Amino acid sequence: MKMTRLQFLKWMGVSLAAATLPLGCNPFSGRRKIEGGMVNPAVETGHLLRKGQFPVPTETLNTKVVIIGAGISGLAAAWHLKKAGINDFLLLDLENEAGGNAASGQNETSAYPWGAHYLPLPDLRNTELLDFLTEIGVITGKTEDGMPVYRPEYLCQAPQERLYMHGIWQSSLVPQTGMSAAENQEFHEFFAFIEEMKRSTGEDGKPLFSIPLDSSSEDAATRALDQQSFAEFLQSKGWNSMPFRWYMDYCCKDDYGALARDVSAWAGIHYFAARTGKGFEAGESAVLTWPEGNGFLAQKLFARVKENFRGNALVYQATQSEQGAECSFFDPKAGKSFQVQAQKLIMAAPHFVRSRLMPGQELSTPLHHAPWVVANVTLHCEPGHNDIAEAWDSVAYGRESLGYINATQQKMSGFPGSKSQITWYHALAGKDPREARQEAFSQTWEHWKEMVVADLSYMHKDIGDLIERIEVRTWGHGMVAPVPGYIWGKTRQSLIQPQGNIHFAHTDLSGISLFEEGFYQGRRAAEEVLGEISVNSAS
Repeated sequence: MKMTRLQFLKWMGVSLAAATLPLGCNPFSGRRKIEGGMVNPAVETGHLLRKGQFPVPTETLNTKVVIIGAGISGLAAAWHLKKAGINDFLLLDLENEAGGNAASGQNETSAYPWGAHYLPLPDLRNTELLDFLTEIGVITGKTEDGMPVYRPEYLCQAPQERLYMHGIWQSSLVPQTGMSAAENQEFHEFFAFIEEMKRSTGEDGKPLFSIPLDSSSEDAATRALDQQSFAEFLQSKGWNSMPFRWYMDYCCKDDYGALARDVSAWAGIHYFAARTGKGFEAGESAVLTWPEGNGFLAQKLFARVKENFRGNALVYQATQSEQGAECSFFDPKAGKSFQVQAQKLIMAAPHFVRSRLMPGQELSTPLHHAPWVVANVTLHCEPGHNDIAEAWDSVAYGRESLGYINATQQKMSGFPGSKSQITWYHALAGKDPREARQEAFSQTWEHWKEMVVADLSYMHKDIGDLIERIEVRTWGHGMVAPVPGYIWGKTRQSLIQPQGNIHFAHTDLSGISLFEEGFYQGRRAAEEVLGEISVNSAS
């Protein structure tokens, strides 16, 4: 029987939902006045580091370990110290709240992310992360064959993703609508290659691509891929069609904030080949997510160490000392500076901060930190229209933005009421990061508001009538990008090495800004500190 076009599209997983329907809500006439503003905590205070003019410390704090930076790496280091019985430590951060790139917010509609918003199921070999997820109740047990059982409400609710392409929605982010046979063949070949990479190991028995990436094989031929760009690698394979290259750029922006031309081939393949986690009744494509995104995980880490946390602490110096290590920080609320004396110091801040706090840390070529703009959008919708949650992740083909996620997707009680909350993401990729940062911070809320509305209106014609509020946050140094030569080059390896009593932990030291990498780097640094403290105590 001959397949009709309609049957073909349904077979390909395409939804023929009309593009003019704004998230399944009933619009009303007349555009609503949109409220909102910029949400950039402590940016001006952080920029005081450039001036370097702080009052002399008038008070000294003494502790065994001081951790600078309360992002995921700093929180993981603190969590690990606490579990090891070390309670005498201080966790400092410029912000009044911990979390870093896993920051989140809350309003009357829902909690929502300001940064990272999901966690792929961890590989079964990543036992440390699996143990953490078990401890906080994300994993509730194991099957007889050792498969983790995840709490169902934490697994992303269906439908998970959709792509707006050629005027219709399809149920996968991989382009399918209106594709030629040759274009489809490129995707087929690429994903067959990825499956081979997932199954392959080096002579050392390790997987070629793993999370954390330091668990990957030392296979020389595979690591050599780090020396060329992902775009060059794809070109060499003949995978050049417009839909294919758009999708590769989208994926690189999603995890790295950069285009395929600016990402190493090893990192580009790693995005696909390293995600091999499994769970009971959950496949490799399953992800864990919460209304507040990875803020949920950050809050779980913080809950154990909050008594050791001090916010509003702008650290402006970190050095070795006779006692071990010391740092100085300025408290803008108190209007004075403090000195901290410690046996050990863990620098869990990005390298651009580290280089300002410690002499001799500058690099000849600065790390590529991609700027981001994130907007949280509150929508008014008529109750009773459950199709507002068409998917958790909605992306438009060919657009520069990364689309939006539905922060209310995980609500288990059905329709959330007359309001919905979505989070829109935009990576300023393809430009010099310094120029992009200047552009990001020079723009007004009105500029970003119009950009958000225009981008959402491309997918949903009348959505401007439904938006009540748009809050915008700019991330000047949103994440490190794994440029060619960095992951397996000498620079990254040198940045990881401790310097006397100062240890380092941050996703900059991985070259990939993932929760798993931050968690790993924090634990690694804490293990180094614990080993030396134990040796010193024994002696």
